[in-house]
Amino acid sequence: MKNLLTILFVAVVFGCNSNEVVSIEDIIDINSIYKVEMTNNSGNFELSDEQINLFKKDLLLLKHEPDLSIKVGGITITVYSEDEQYVISGKTHGNNVELNLYYLNSGDSKTYVFSCDGINFDNYKPE
Repeated sequence: MKNLLTILFVAVVFGCNSNEVVSIEDIIDINSIYKVEMTNNSGNFELSDEQINLFKKDLLLLKHEPDLSIKVGGITITVYSEDEQYVISGKTHGNNVELNLYYLNSGDSKTYVFSCDGINFDNYKPE
């Protein structure tokens, strides 16, 4: 519970500091993603290489919504790249997701909200 409160506090503090619109590519080096763990209505599973390629294309469709805050639950996606780890959270059939960027070296984090532009992360299933 303490960790959840800390994450929520960080999300509020950092999520409200900037109204600048950024692209997902400004945050994540899409090409460096090598592993994706997903929890959705289909359970908890790791994406296959083919699914990771599709996931990367889906990420490019996300649109930053700097003035929006959302309630998440039901979908958690942990993205591993060469330098960072990212957690994307959303709700089942939601129109938006929240991306939490954890800086591995410093322990700091930053939160961004994105519209899904028709992407439904519940469509991913274990293979």
